Amino acid sequence: GVNLSVTLNFATTGLNALDTGTVASSTYYGIYFIYNPTTNVWGCIASLNTTKPTVLPAGFTAYALMGVVGTDGSAHIVAGFNQFARTGSFQQITIFTGHASSASLISQSVAAAVPPIAKSLSGILGTTNGASTGLDAGVASDGCGTGAQPVNPSTTSFIAMGSFRDLQLTTAQTVYWSGGASNMTMYVTGYTI
Repeated sequence: GVNLSVTLNFATTGLNALDTGTVASSTYYGIYFIYNPTTNVWGCIASLNTTKPTVLPAGFTAYALMGVVGTDGSAHIVAGFNQFARTGSFQQITIFTGHASSASLISQSVAAAVPPIAKSLSGILGTTNGASTGLDAGVASDGCGTGAQPVNPSTTSFIAMGSFRDLQLTTAQTVYWSGGASNMTMYVTGYTI
């Protein structure tokens, strides 16, 4: 195996940098290990394309996607981003707050927090109205309840929140949720590609 430690520079292009252009806001970058078999040099590249790098430096012919990282509205890497294997975690990203209750599963875009190639996500669902009973909250992979995970809230003061983990995404960037309380809130805290 190869032990690779690289600093990726989003301020320039080429080896150990962006493949083309300048860093964009509110988007996702595929992070790739790249290899030049002629010189036996390994490196890294970031690309807007999460399927394969748009451009490889001269002589580099092999690549492998190692992760995907998002940028915020100011074109900075999402706050607190950490990746281990194919799982990224970060400071919670708000998907919605103050949503009315829903007894049945409804779809919700999570595109603000997970890339299109994400296979699963983790997060928090609950209410800020202080309800600890009747919350009946949960998430699922689709409107039929596939992979449903009940969210068991922990109540403190006026907040009842519970976490969900590794919920499979059967439709890109979409989850389904329900909850029996007003002022429902959802955050995403990570994803796996």
